[in-house]
Amino acid sequence: MITTNRAHCVALVVLFAASPVLAQTDAQNLRGQLKDGQKVSITDDQGQQFDGTIRVLAPAGLNLLVDGKTVDIPYDRIVRVDRPNDSLTNGALIGLGSGAALGLVGVYTSFDHGECSPVDESCGNAQTADYVGGALLMGGLGTAVGVGIDALIHRNREIYRRGNAAHTTLAPAIGRGIRGVVVSMTW
Repeated sequence: MITTNRAHCVALVVLFAASPVLAQTDAQNLRGQLKDGQKVSITDDQGQQFDGTIRVLAPAGLNLLVDGKTVDIPYDRIVRVDRPNDSLTNGALIGLGSGAALGLVGVYTSFDHGECSPVDESCGNAQTADYVGGALLMGGLGTAVGVGIDALIHRNREIYRRGNAAHTTLAPAIGRGIRGVVVSMTW
């Protein structure tokens, strides 16, 4: 009697624990992982690839802006969703801007802005060439550092792949002297 009660309790726990996984469809899974305005690369069941920006996550599918045109892709046709390739350009631009700003600040602070003698006309003032040189030198160094840091950042491109969701399968196990449930989980 106690063994039967334990088996029933275990079966109920497995059923209730697995129900959210079983109840979630691919459309719900996609809507939970994507958002409006996100840039994505979508592959459909025909092998076509669409690179664009999500305009609307509709109940039936995605509304995607691809090269200025709107494309509707039903959820049941989507096989894979990836993030677009990340170039090193953003790291280079951030490094360039940061380095150039540091160069300008460095030139400004390196000159004495106090009183100067009338003989030396440029004693306390930085010349335009000083600012340009500082911005170019530090901007170049910043670009190199920005590209290096951006190259070190690796991010999984895959957002969704059909069939990647966890699945739980329950089957009765009935036989001579055997009563139970077979639970199979895949992920």
